[in-house]
Amino acid sequence: MRTEHQTLQLDLNTALLNVAEQSAKRQGVSLSTLIENALIKYLSIPQQLSLKHKTFTAEHEKITSKLRGIITLPEEYDYKKELEDRIL
Repeated sequence: MRTEHQTLQLDLNTALLNVAEQSAKRQGVSLSTLIENALIKYLSIPQQLSLKHKTFTAEHEKITSKLRGIITLPEEYDYKKELEDRIL
């Protein structure tokens, strides 16, 4: 099951954003996932609509957050070019 996503820019109170970021970090999820879960709960959307996606996201967020920052790449490293080279 593939879930579509769109980008949303929010203008939030700085203190609220800080608390939300800390909460997301404690839960081992991204801020996007935290906000998405809050909207699902607030809007009373049935959990089965997003359960598969939420489980996937939560598991992978924990893994990627542990991996974040473990390597240092040169400043000139272009990941888009690297991906392009591998695909073509």
